[in-house]
Amino acid sequence: MKIWIGLIVLLAVDTVGAWRRRYKVYIPAKEIVDTQSGNSVHIAVYMEAQCPDTSRFIKKHLVPTWQRLRSTGRVEIALVPFGKARCERVGDDFKCDCQHGSNECELNQLMNCAINEFNFADHYVPLIGCIQGSNNVNAAIEKCIQKGHYNQYTDRLRECATGPRGRHLLALAGQKTTALSPPLTFVPWVMLDGARSTDAYWALEENVCKLLDPQPPECQPVMAAAKAAAARI
Repeated sequence: MKIWIGLIVLLAVDTVGAWRRRYKVYIPAKEIVDTQSGNSVHIAVYMEAQCPDTSRFIKKHLVPTWQRLRSTGRVEIALVPFGKARCERVGDDFKCDCQHGSNECELNQLMNCAINEFNFADHYVPLIGCIQGSNNVNAAIEKCIQKGHYNQYTDRLRECATGPRGRHLLALAGQKTTALSPPLTFVPWVMLDGARSTDAYWALEENVCKLLDPQPPECQPVMAAAKAAAARI
């Protein structure tokens, strides 16, 4: 029995190692949450690609918060590009309508494809930050993928974003969005540790740092700034 368990473990390790080598994925040690050094905070953002409020939040709050706190290994991010869209099954495919039109649907699909392709926040958070607010999928691919660090994925992501795979991923994002309780009424819908936080929409990093116990050194500048701002009121 012990021999079989050992073989299964070795096979699993080898499979993961082969996957990482194939896709050249490097996972920094600090990216793995170490609960011994404190709790972790889970950020979930339900969003739309061409929503002005989402663009403001992603570029001004989410990406900077991730850049500052990712090295702590205590922040997890889930992005769900769908918002107030609608998808209905048509045979083996889906027909989707998005709040800001067909271009937004393809951009939402591109985002879902990127998240599905890269899986790790280190890869997809900056990419989503670049795609957010783009005019159309071609402009996003040229700016964020071809001229970024993802050129080798251009054809795969374009095919996914404009085809049935992308629509399927968008429909799955829709299932996650419609399962929210209370239901989504505003985009972006920002959640911290499973609960909606309206304050985090305006001050994400501060709210995340308040939930981290103990607070890592990376939180000191933002908390000092928040304290100074409160003192001026």
